[in-house]
Amino acid sequence: MSSRINHFKTRRPWRFSPHHWRRRKIAASILLLLLISITLIWNYASGQERIRLQTIKSLEILTGGRVEIDQAWLELLREIRIKKMRIYLPANIKNNLQDIPQRQQDLVLSAEDVIIKHDPLSLLTRQLQIKQIIAQSPELHIWYDHDRKITNIQ
Repeated sequence: MSSRINHFKTRRPWRFSPHHWRRRKIAASILLLLLISITLIWNYASGQERIRLQTIKSLEILTGGRVEIDQAWLELLREIRIKKMRIYLPANIKNNLQDIPQRQQDLVLSAEDVIIKHDPLSLLTRQLQIKQIIAQSPELHIWYDHDRKITNIQ
């Protein structure tokens, strides 16, 4: 009976086992690698220039016109914030309006601040899926030519 008690007293507890510490180090290393890879993927997916180019591409497909954006960056996970967005007429409409001054005919919509709500996973696939566009202080530029009875938006 006393040998059994001595056996328990002299035995090292499992939490101090060298195998347990090795498992902990391996798990910590895997977790660290996982965090580093997530950070690298996030930086790749949320780079300002990449976000700006993806947003321009998606808005051009959505509007059919030429889009210019000064700055675009990712806010939270579901929003893209845009500073100074301008949407111009598509090329096929511009060809019909050649004698109208260039500046007057091209600009259709401008906004100082725009928030785009999107599907976050679509950033990784490079196919930005826009769910909602909120424009603050938008300006719509529509003109009408009385002589030819045409507008810049058809």
